[in-house]
Amino acid sequence: MIRRSSASDGGTKASARPARMRSVGRWRSTALQVAISAALLCGGCGQAPQFAAKDQQLLESLRTAISAHKPEWLEASAKKIDEAHQKGSISDEGFEALQSTIVPARAGDWKQAEQQIIQLEKAQRPPAK
Repeated sequence: MIRRSSASDGGTKASARPARMRSVGRWRSTALQVAISAALLCGGCGQAPQFAAKDQQLLESLRTAISAHKPEWLEASAKKIDEAHQKGSISDEGFEALQSTIVPARAGDWKQAEQQIIQLEKAQRPPAK
């Protein structure tokens, strides 16, 4: 039941409730994105996908695009990532993990995308010698 505001309460209660509801909706949407991203990064095995030394540059360019909030750099990185995946240089799991950082950035959620790419970078192990 929606409570109508009266003249005595200044009309604030009726207008404040929809704003709170939108805020809860945004929070749920962000929580869902985080959960999906975490599931993709974990890949079912408890570890983030590892990238070969030659593919580390893709992570770096994607992080640069995201931290700079540059959509054109993001799209250039996304294209390189797609090409590397098509050539078989990046595994399906690695590709999905990178895509999970690109999607929120394309939607304008740069902070979420940056958190995800940092998490993915931190999970990388140094290449074996």
